[in-house]
Amino acid sequence: MKKKLLLTFAAAYALTYAALTAADPDLVKGVDFTGSSSVTAARLNQLVDNAYVGPYRGLIIYTNSAPSVSTIAKYARYLWLDSSVMPPTPKVWNTNSGGFWTNVTAIATIADYSVTTSKIATNAVTTVTIADSAVTGAKILDGTISGAKIATGTITTTNITDGTITGTDIASGTIASGNIQAAAITASLLAANSVGTSNLQSGFALQGTNIAAGTIVSSNLAAGAVTPTNVAASPAAMQLPRVNAAGTGFEWVNGGLLQYAQTNTTATSDFNTTITVGTGALTTSSGSQLFSLSFTPKSASSRLKITVAHVGYSSTTMNVTTTIFSDSTCLISDVRYTGNNTVDCSKTVVTAASGTTNTRVISVRVGPSAGTYHMNQSSGGAALYGGQATASLIIEEIY
Repeated sequence: MKKKLLLTFAAAYALTYAALTAADPDLVKGVDFTGSSSVTAARLNQLVDNAYVGPYRGLIIYTNSAPSVSTIAKYARYLWLDSSVMPPTPKVWNTNSGGFWTNVTAIATIADYSVTTSKIATNAVTTVTIADSAVTGAKILDGTISGAKIATGTITTTNITDGTITGTDIASGTIASGNIQAAAITASLLAANSVGTSNLQSGFALQGTNIAAGTIVSSNLAAGAVTPTNVAASPAAMQLPRVNAAGTGFEWVNGGLLQYAQTNTTATSDFNTTITVGTGALTTSSGSQLFSLSFTPKSASSRLKITVAHVGYSSTTMNVTTTIFSDSTCLISDVRYTGNNTVDCSKTVVTAASGTTNTRVISVRVGPSAGTYHMNQSSGGAALYGGQATASLIIEEIY
C-alpha cells in the first residue's frame, strides 16, 4: 500500500513539473519537430539559430557599450557586464524615467567604518546620495569646510546655534554695515566699552533716537566737546539752567532768545499828521510811518518782544501817539504828553504771541495831537546831540 502511494505521488510530481517547464522553458526551440519523420541538417541549424530565451529567463551580455533595449526589447531581461571599467560592473535595466542601466545594488551588510575615505572616488558622493541630517557636526573635521565650499545664502540663522560664533571666529573687517539688519544689534549684545568713538560714523551714527534718556552724563563729555553747532536750533532745545529750589543742583527751564532784529535812524524828521486821542480805532494809515521791518519767527509757540524808542522836540503842547502794528493788526498804542517847546523821549514795549512762522511786517507809526513833532531835533531844527540822537525799533523772539 505504501509503495503504491509513493508511486502515485511521483507520477503526479512528474506530470506537474513537465507542465510547468513546458509553459516556462529556459530556451524556446527554433523549430518544432513534432510530427516530423525525418530531420535535415538545415532544419537542425534552424533549431539553434531561431531559438530564443524564454519570456521569464535572461542571459549575460558582455560589452563595453550599453545594450539598446529600444532596439532589442529582450535585453531588458538581461544582465549586462559593463567591460568599460575593470573589473566589469554588473548592471540591470531600470524601467523608471524611461529606462536606464543601473549598477546592481549590493545587499550585503557593510560593517561600520569599513568604507574609508580612500575607498570613495572623488565626487562619488553627491547631494542626492546624502540623507537629510545625515551629516552632523561630529562627522566633520575641524577646518575641512572653508568659505569656498559654502554657497551664498546656504547658512541661515536657523542653522547656527546660539553662542557658536564668537569673536575669534570672525575675521577683522568681515562684517560690514550691509551685513547687519536694522536694530539687530541691541545694547545687550555689546560688551561694556566695546564701542568707542572710532567705531561711530561722523555725522549720523548717533542721533537723538539712538540715545536713551540719561545715557550721556557730564563724565561722558570731553571739555569743549559741545559747541553751538552740536545744539539743535529747535525751540524745544532752548532751555536754560538754573539752581533748583532746594539749592542742591541745577534744573532746566524754558527760556532763551531765538533771534533778534533791529533798525535805527538818526535822521531828523517832522511828524505833523495828527492822531487824535479818543475812541477811534487806529490803522496803518494813522499818523506817519517811522519804521517798517519784515520779520519771520522761528517758532509758532514763541513770543515777540517789540521795543520802540524815539526822542524829539514839540512845537506846542501835545500828545505824541506811538502805535506798533503786525501787518494790519494794532499791537499797542502808547500816548506821551509833552509841553510846549519841550524835548521829550518816548519808549514803548509790547509782547505778543508769534502764532505762526509766517513772515509779517512790523511797522511803527507816530503822530502828534496838534502842531509838529520834530524827531531827533531840538528847537530851531538843529540835530540833537550833534546828530547822535537815535530812534530805534528792536524785535526779539523769545521762548
